[in-house]
Amino acid sequence: MMSGNEVARVTFRAASNIVGHILDWFGKDVEFNNIQIDTVDVSVFVNEDAMRYWVLQFGQHIEVLQTNRFRKSIIDAVTEMYEKYN
Repeated sequence: MMSGNEVARVTFRAASNIVGHILDWFGKDVEFNNIQIDTVDVSVFVNEDAMRYWVLQFGQHIEVLQTNRFRKSIIDAVTEMYEKYN
């Protein structure tokens, strides 16, 4: 997920049951924080374009927390999708 131009640190909250998928996609270069029974906060350095597609794939199981700019780009993408399907 590191190829491309815009590499940034993205933090998201994930359902605990997708931790295996997170490790498959991002490898060991992940930082886990705020570990709860049902959720965990994850920070990764990623290409933002690739991350956007990953977020849309796992969107029902995660919430982007940081950066605000990246979070806004996800909101915009989801809103556009909603308008197409509504």
